[in-house]
Amino acid sequence: MVPRWGKDGAAWATTIAYGVEAIGAFLLAQRFFALSYRVREIFVATVVASSCLWLTQSGWALRWYGLLLVLCTILTLALLMVIGRDDLREVFIVFRKARSREPRESPARNH
Repeated sequence: MVPRWGKDGAAWATTIAYGVEAIGAFLLAQRFFALSYRVREIFVATVVASSCLWLTQSGWALRWYGLLLVLCTILTLALLMVIGRDDLREVFIVFRKARSREPRESPARNH
């Protein structure tokens, strides 16, 4: 792909290679330690993220930026509906715990 398409071919070849590697590692790992993945939700998340990335990085995106922002917001909300309420609650709990552990800056004293 590289001699024919140059840097774009290199990018696509790398993407395809990493995809094949990830699938191979997944299949091999499942043979030794099977984990049940929520494949539907992972697939939907990947499609939504890829769609938002494609929409915002396209050459014509600047002209339609506002509409694309609304569309990506709708896609993200759809993804959140797929993830589910319980999973979102767990995510917010983790964020709250992380924020409570952050060191607070003491107010500067005027001397």
